[in-house]
Order: sequence, then structure tokens, then C-alpha cells
Amino acid sequence: MALFDVELTDESKEYKAIDEFLHEAFYDVEIIDESGQWSVYTETSFQEAADLIRKKFPHLTEDQLLIKNLE
Repeated sequence: MALFDVELTDESKEYKAIDEFLHEAFYDVEIIDESGQWSVYTETSFQEAADLIRKKFPHLTEDQLLIKNLE
């Protein structure tokens, strides 16, 4: 199980796609900031979740899409 934050740091043109993906893929997603910050809880490991997000959005660098483990 993992608890982590996802933050979109560049322009929010990817916001809707990321928001929809997170809500479909993970157990519990809370929107922290409408401009692009989410708190996510998943029953998989943090690394598995981060890999899944990176595979879905490979065009975003680690600076543009921050994934922070909260555990």
C-alpha cells in the first residue's frame, strides 16, 4: 500500500487527462489543488504506482510531473 502526492508543475494543459487517469487507476484520489496537485492512495507499492503513471505520461519529465512518496 502506498500514499503519495502527484503534482503537475507546468501549464495545466495535461490536468484533465491526468485527473481522469488517477481517478480511474487508483483506489482513492483527493484533489488538493485544482491547478494540478493530487493526493493518492493505492493498494499497490509506490514504485508500481509511479511506474504506471510514468508509462501513461512518458512525455512529461520528472520536473513537470512530480511523484512524491509520503510514507
